[in-house]
Amino acid sequence: MKLLFSFLSFCGLFVLYQCSQAAAERSGVPELTPHFFQHRAEFQQLTTLACAVQKQMNTRHEVYKPGTAPEYPMPLAADFAKIDRLIRQIGGGSLILLQGADGGSSLLLLQWGFVFAGDSVEMSYSYNPSRLADYIPELHDLDKHNPQEPVYFTKPLADGWYVQYDYSP
Repeated sequence: MKLLFSFLSFCGLFVLYQCSQAAAERSGVPELTPHFFQHRAEFQQLTTLACAVQKQMNTRHEVYKPGTAPEYPMPLAADFAKIDRLIRQIGGGSLILLQGADGGSSLLLLQWGFVFAGDSVEMSYSYNPSRLADYIPELHDLDKHNPQEPVYFTKPLADGWYVQYDYSP
């Protein structure tokens, strides 16, 4: 019992740390929108390269963590090294490569997020998302929404890219 309590205490402190880090570093739509346009050329390169890799891998779901390119066989390792460079230029975390229902590629470039006790929140750049939902600034103010209600939106940017927010209590 004491071991369980120690473990849960550690998890609680870890989550508090993660939440405070996410809150301190989290960018919202007002920050992510101009950032996209400043890096539009890199996003276009990422789209072309990552969609080609997804098709080459012939996978429905691949989570690529930056810095892990050498773990892939050639020529994928070389392509993921290029993707690493683009992610560093753009800024972001893991890149999720998905195959859509239509056979096309979808991409999710995570900006920030966390999961705890069944709750999850994530802010991402999304290319060709499978689900769209209007972004309404008055309703989607991240500092004012009810934490008991789910929130999902996609704000269109350009070239098939969106800012995507997903909160599931």
